[in-house]
Amino acid sequence: MTPVETFRGRKVALFGLGGSGLSTLRALAAGGAAPTILNAANEIAVREFIGRRLGFGGIPALVEATLDAAERRGATAEPQSVEDAIAIDHNARRLAAELLPEIAAMAS
Repeated sequence: MTPVETFRGRKVALFGLGGSGLSTLRALAAGGAAPTILNAANEIAVREFIGRRLGFGGIPALVEATLDAAERRGATAEPQSVEDAIAIDHNARRLAAELLPEIAAMAS
C-alpha cells in the first residue's frame, strides 16, 4: 500500500490498465504538478495510440517518461494559480510530444 496524504480519510479507487494505474498512484502520491503532468501526458499518449503512432504498451511508457523528465527539470511544483496549471499542462504536452519518437521506437 502506498499512503497518499492528500486523500487521508477518503476512499479512492484507481483504475488503469497495466502500468497506467501505477503511474496514477505515483502522481497522486507526489502531488504538486504531477497529476496535471500525468493527465496531459496520458492524453497525448492516447491520441498517438489512436492515430497508430504509438503501441498500446507505449501509453504508460510515455506517461512515465514524461513524469520522469518533468521531475528532472524541477517542473513538478504545486501550481499557485489557474495560469500556472494551464502552463504546466501545456509544457507537459510539449514534453510528451518531444519524448514520443523515442518511446514509440522502444515500445514497438
